[in-house]
Amino acid sequence: MSAKKQERLSVFQFEKSRVLSKGSSILPALAVVYLYFFILPQFLHKIYVLLPYDNMTIMYALISALLIAFCSITANLFFYILYTKKIPYFEKFRVSQTPWPWESDPKGYKKQFYSTLKTVLINHLIILPGSSYFGVAVLNTQMNLKFEDLPSGLDLFCSVMFFLIVEDFSFYWGHRLFHTPWMYKKFHKKHHEYKISIGLASSYAHPVEFLFGNLLPVGLGPMILGPKCHIFAWFIWAIIRTFETVDGHSGYDFPWSPFRMIPFSAGAAYHGYHHSHNVGNFGSFLTFWDSLCGTNKSYLGFSAKKLRSD
Repeated sequence: MSAKKQERLSVFQFEKSRVLSKGSSILPALAVVYLYFFILPQFLHKIYVLLPYDNMTIMYALISALLIAFCSITANLFFYILYTKKIPYFEKFRVSQTPWPWESDPKGYKKQFYSTLKTVLINHLIILPGSSYFGVAVLNTQMNLKFEDLPSGLDLFCSVMFFLIVEDFSFYWGHRLFHTPWMYKKFHKKHHEYKISIGLASSYAHPVEFLFGNLLPVGLGPMILGPKCHIFAWFIWAIIRTFETVDGHSGYDFPWSPFRMIPFSAGAAYHGYHHSHNVGNFGSFLTFWDSLCGTNKSYLGFSAKKLRSD
């Protein structure tokens, strides 16, 4: 059997083991997916009508930033409880049993935490709203704002799938670019200070990387659709992507995670390996480009050994 055939087979074997490991957890995962596209929008529709939805600048630059900040804080508070309380049920889903940074080096982490918090605040309070305002004021970013055109659950799902595919492609190649020697040393090394990743590290990046490596891929899909994209679809996508990136950096790989319902999706274990080994696994949502370009070979070998040991 050729090396290429073996590589392809190992990818499908990995996907099979990933799906089978979900077991009955697939039911709550599906329930959360339904919540995102058919329940949550109904609740947010009632809030949307109260917003100045005819003002693109406020809706895109201000409301988006507030929404993303709220989701990021909520997700990180949830994981903060898990990190500090060490609830046995959740601990069995830890990606690694290596001590958390604050356990292995309490004094060193105190300094790192303040550096992390400062960087995260700069990214969320300055870079994010500033780049959004630039998009509207300079690039003339346009979206559909009309209340009467609010998308249905099915429309939202289709829009988010398009955004996801565009984001995964652009994030993968941007991430690989940031791993080239000069770009890594200049910008990306900051994010890799976390060998054992935690939720807060999802936004811990040099402002240049946060802008071009994180925000641009997320916003590219809606920008491509332009006026055909309703800003409400952008809001739902922003919510999903924010929760997903915190989840992917959290250090916990939950089988009921709704973000892993997509075939050949990545996850906390997948991205955790990227942080701990600093090799391959460049994708965000999906493993497609890693598998196609062979940049997850090391992880697939690692996973095969782990499956055999289990």
